[in-house]
Amino acid sequence: DNYTLQVMSNAIAMLGILCSEPHPSTVDSRVCSALLERLRSATSNENDITTSIIAIHEILNVLMDMYGGDDCNDEIFAKNDVLGHFKRCLPWFKRQVKKISAGRRNREETETWSETALNASRFIKYKGG
Repeated sequence: DNYTLQVMSNAIAMLGILCSEPHPSTVDSRVCSALLERLRSATSNENDITTSIIAIHEILNVLMDMYGGDDCNDEIFAKNDVLGHFKRCLPWFKRQVKKISAGRRNREETETWSETALNASRFIKYKGG
């Protein structure tokens, strides 16, 4: 339902906000692992594509915020293969956004998702992929 979807989206975004402040590497590692686990489950959920798209959108944005700066924890980024996760999920994410945008979703929402896909592609190049 919409309420559960909003709670999930807000929880993921909140993790990103909290991780934008200085924090120990153990917290970074736990948050990263949890986000990547949710990312994997979202890309394998063929039953509810819209929920998966929204989850992936939020997770990609949070991970780009966490690991896009000069002061990020590169060790945890590498250890958890964040770049590999981006490379594996991005083609699926792009295909689903394209399918949904051809359907009934509102234009603003699909443009936001397309922008996330573009930013994720740039992030992969930036991080050396």
